[in-house]
Amino acid sequence: MLGTLLASVSLVVLFGAIEVGLRVYHGVKQRAALDRLPPLSERAVVPSEDPDLLFEFNPGFRKQGFSVNSLGMADEEVSRDKPPGTFRMAFVGDSVSANFGLRPRPEIYLELLADRLNRRADGALRFESLNFGVNAYSILQGLRMAQTRALGLDPDLIVAQLSLNDPHPSDTDYARVAPMHPLRLRNLLFRVARPDRFWGYYFVDRNYDDQGWSHVRRGMQGFAALARVRPVLVVLFPYLYEPGYRDWGYAALHAGYRQEAEAAGVEFVDLLGSFRSAGLLAETWPTDPLHPDAEGHAVAAGVLESELEVRGWLPRAAERNPGETASETRP
Repeated sequence: MLGTLLASVSLVVLFGAIEVGLRVYHGVKQRAALDRLPPLSERAVVPSEDPDLLFEFNPGFRKQGFSVNSLGMADEEVSRDKPPGTFRMAFVGDSVSANFGLRPRPEIYLELLADRLNRRADGALRFESLNFGVNAYSILQGLRMAQTRALGLDPDLIVAQLSLNDPHPSDTDYARVAPMHPLRLRNLLFRVARPDRFWGYYFVDRNYDDQGWSHVRRGMQGFAALARVRPVLVVLFPYLYEPGYRDWGYAALHAGYRQEAEAAGVEFVDLLGSFRSAGLLAETWPTDPLHPDAEGHAVAAGVLESELEVRGWLPRAAERNPGETASETRP
């Protein structure tokens, strides 16, 4: 009996020591990461003076094909005043739209969409995609960006791009607000034993506490209010790992987004079915479950093209000729 008790106490002490060590390690690691940050002038992302944005892209930043213009957009320079004969589409969202360190700019969905529409208009009208996406943004940060920055450039349409990790801001040097299990040892063992399931928890599951769903609800309501001023389309990109839907219940999250959008009265498009039909949900791990490849961006652009047409949001210059099919307008 005494031996069993001593063994149990020893085990508790060992686990406690490991937990303390992991907490110290992560604390030191986080402080060291902050200390290693370059000067503000050399950072891609900087703290924002707007407390609702928390952080934003650094105007003038350039690195390996990625640039931030003078307005803080992940884009080339654009004029504040909309040029005559231009249909402006403003996109807010996370890294899927911002595209920092991911794909060549011409391959991302918002650029592909503008290219498709310009081909259809054949010079009668110019379509312009304005990229207000920022890595790690949540739904409420995207809403704030639409309200305070995008609307000021007189867009004809606002597209709010969302992913399943967007109820809270993603972890960055400036924000760590998404809830995480407090036991570091538990997280370490979870990550080692089931890396795919751990990253599903890290990227998706932990965002859906009561506060996370409240953020989704407030975001949808905010976009619905914005839609009284400009047409707004909310677009949800899927988690690119099929077991998330087959085994972990992520389809219910999509249903929750649709329910909140319908309750708020905002137009909503779910890309899950289109991505699945195109075979873009992976069955094996490791994979990047958040960022589409070139084919995924092309699928998203095609769906958006069709959705804008169905809703009657495209000007006449971009309407298809009688008998023309969607495939005839695509590369």
